[in-house]
Amino acid sequence: MRTKPLYNAIMAFAAGAVVLAFLCRGLVPLMLTSAPSSRPYIFLLFLALLFLSELVHRFYDIRNLLGICILRVPIEELLLAATGGAIWGMAYESVQG
Repeated sequence: MRTKPLYNAIMAFAAGAVVLAFLCRGLVPLMLTSAPSSRPYIFLLFLALLFLSELVHRFYDIRNLLGICILRVPIEELLLAATGGAIWGMAYESVQG
């Protein structure tokens, strides 16, 4: 199902953020602000999707999740948003110069 690739993506984003932090030390403050700022957007988007359908029960294998949910949003989605926000904030800034 979807949960194994989700954990792989979280680990890949976290590893990428650590590598980028070592390569571009000047962008670490940006990483530290973009990681937490991306979570509310993903959280609200996921809540909207939950109201439209039973998204979690359709696409996730509940047995593979940690079981921690905030308003029915799995904590894995928030971890993915934080690590993805950290790496994409730095990547955007380094590409745009």
